[in-house]
Amino acid sequence: MIDGRRDLTTAFECNGYFWLDDDAPNVVAGTLRYHPETGSSLELLGRLHPLEIGTIELLRGVSSKNEKLTLLNCIPQRTQLQQGLFEIKHFLCEVALVGNFHPEPTLTFQRSGIRFDKLDHWLKSDYVKTKPVSEGDIGRGLGIAVSAGPQGALECERGGYKVHLEAEYSSRADGYNVELNAFTTLYIEPDAPRDLRWFLDEGGSLRDFAALCFGSPLPLRSVKLLGGQVSIADGITMTEVVAAFFVEQAPATPSRASYPLIMFRRFELAAPGILSAWHEKREQFQEVIDLVFLVLYGHHTRPEVGFLLIMQAFEAFDRKVNPGTLTSPEKFKEVYDAMVGAIPQGTPNDLRQKMKAAIQYANEPSLRKRLKLFHDLLVSLVGSEPYGFKSSSIEPLVQTRNYYTHYPEDLKDKILSPSSTVRETDRFSMLLVVCLLHEIGVTLDQTRNGLFLHDKFRRFMDGKGAPAGPETPT
Repeated sequence: MIDGRRDLTTAFECNGYFWLDDDAPNVVAGTLRYHPETGSSLELLGRLHPLEIGTIELLRGVSSKNEKLTLLNCIPQRTQLQQGLFEIKHFLCEVALVGNFHPEPTLTFQRSGIRFDKLDHWLKSDYVKTKPVSEGDIGRGLGIAVSAGPQGALECERGGYKVHLEAEYSSRADGYNVELNAFTTLYIEPDAPRDLRWFLDEGGSLRDFAALCFGSPLPLRSVKLLGGQVSIADGITMTEVVAAFFVEQAPATPSRASYPLIMFRRFELAAPGILSAWHEKREQFQEVIDLVFLVLYGHHTRPEVGFLLIMQAFEAFDRKVNPGTLTSPEKFKEVYDAMVGAIPQGTPNDLRQKMKAAIQYANEPSLRKRLKLFHDLLVSLVGSEPYGFKSSSIEPLVQTRNYYTHYPEDLKDKILSPSSTVRETDRFSMLLVVCLLHEIGVTLDQTRNGLFLHDKFRRFMDGKGAPAGPETPT
């Protein structure tokens, strides 16, 4: 039975017996350990095979509590030799599956259920309600009602799957105490059984989509994979289920955002095809999304690093939506050949190659031009000074990017202060989030109220929830 308290944020260990999938008679005792920061590791008290073996693609096991264990891509780390020639072998495992059955070697499943931070807030539903009740002569009591079942659904035709949000709960009580936890699970149900990698990829994709909808990191909490129904007694069936444990790359720090930019039910009513649009656009904007998440997830320690990352993300985004160049490829080739030909004979080869590399990308718009066109587009969609982004902000942004890229002394007095650098990093994080959502069909109007309630982005909105902002940063 799976311990309901285990998830990707909780360390645990279990003792058991392990064997190679094609060599079940040779069983070795060992301990499986999981930690959110280091993943799964296995310590075996002996050899699985008389000969030394490398990476083990699939390893079976059973815990002392009769949990079925399936370990994937187990990489040998070291061997300890104990007295009496007794070996202790250590492995790192890419994925550990813990549940009530051993999946087939193909690792195919019927559906999966994932949970990530703030998933409950995507619905804004109250699952638990209490009220005083009368119990006659024995006094007053407390009634508790728990809601469970379907809460919403969307279909991704392009991906060939459906998504269901369901309210679930776990409870435990004795004569004096009751512990009740209600929560939301996002189920992914493909039109045909899919393998583990597919479920992990699509689950990560849907979590990323939700993170954009919140404009905030959403650490993954749990992943479970479900097989078929099996009979365990006359008229009694059991669902095959395993929980997956692996290293989650997003930070474990919970998000402060408790209100999404757009609610899940809004998609049901106004944009039922949103997941198909996301499925199509995610690949196109993958580099942009990755860079934005690097900033949102705080994977930088210095203000200038976050700023450079978000400027890189902006240029990557603009390059996708505005793929034009300054002149035609044919005309540029003429200019390129002429400029390369003008490099004097005898120029050192290193200098010649650097000049050719600089000329090679000269047909792309500059950051200054990209920012100017982006500003003009936002003005046409939102109004003057959209989200506090003024035309007078463009030059300090360009000079700051150039300074932190090359560190020329003559630009040092023209760049943003550290606090303004952080502010502009946050502003462009917000702008790229709403623009990425806009690319998949979520209009700027639909995210306006959510921005006003966002813990980080609301400072770029005025008191009425309309885009506005501070004076030009210095």
